[in-house]
Amino acid sequence: MPFASANGSGESFAIQFPVSDIAKKYKMEETKAKYFIQFGIYPHLHSRLLEDMKSMPFTFRFDETTTSQIKKQFDGYVTYYSRQERKVVTRYTGFLFVCHCKDIDLLDNFFIFIESLKVNSEFVFSIGMDGPNVNKSFERKLINKLEKDKGNSYLSLGSCPLHTVNNGFGEGLKQLKETMDIEQLLIDVYFFFKYSSARREDYKEMENLTDITGEYLLKYCSTRWLYIGKVIVQMMEQI
Repeated sequence: MPFASANGSGESFAIQFPVSDIAKKYKMEETKAKYFIQFGIYPHLHSRLLEDMKSMPFTFRFDETTTSQIKKQFDGYVTYYSRQERKVVTRYTGFLFVCHCKDIDLLDNFFIFIESLKVNSEFVFSIGMDGPNVNKSFERKLINKLEKDKGNSYLSLGSCPLHTVNNGFGEGLKQLKETMDIEQLLIDVYFFFKYSSARREDYKEMENLTDITGEYLLKYCSTRWLYIGKVIVQMMEQI
C-alpha cells in the first residue's frame, strides 16, 4: 500500500466505527505513517531479528540493481534457522546506495552489513549472489580476508547456492523418471480437470462424501523443480 493511502484514513475510520471515541480522534497522514514505520516498527523488527540470529550460522545473500532514481541499490538478506519460528527463514536486512560494485566495493559493503547486524563474521555459513558464475573475484577476496583476519572461512557452494541446489534437485527428478515420471503425472492430472466443466463439478461434489475440501491441483511448471514439493503435497491430500 502506498504511504499516501494513510491520508484521510481518520475520516474513514470514523464512518466505520461511529460509536468509537478512538476512531473519532484518530489522525494519520502520509508523513506520520513514514515516521511510525521508520522509527517505530523498523527498530522493533530489527532488534527481534538480531536477538533471533544471535550465535546462529547464517547465509548472507545480496543483490544490486540500478533504481529509477539512477542509484545503484545494494540489498542484503540473511537466511538462518529461526528459534522463534522453528524453521529456516530468509529476512531482508536493509540496503545501501553505492556507486560502483566492483569486487573490492562488494567486500566493503559485505562488512558494512555485518557490522550493522552486529553479528560475528565467523557465523557466515555461505554466500548467495545473482547467479552461479558472477562475482567470483569478490568471493576469493572474502575467503582470503576471513582466513587472514579470523583464521576461518565458510562453505563455498558457488556464488549462488540456490542455483546449485536447484540444478541438483532437477538431476534427481531425471533419475526418478526411470521408475515413475512424477512431473508428467502432475501435468496430466492438472489438465484432466482444467478444461472439463463436468469433471470439475463431479470433483467438487466429492466434498459431500469426505471431510476434505476439494481443491483443484496447483499448476506445476517443469522449469521450477523446487515447486514440485508443494504440488505433490496438495495432490496427496486430495487423493
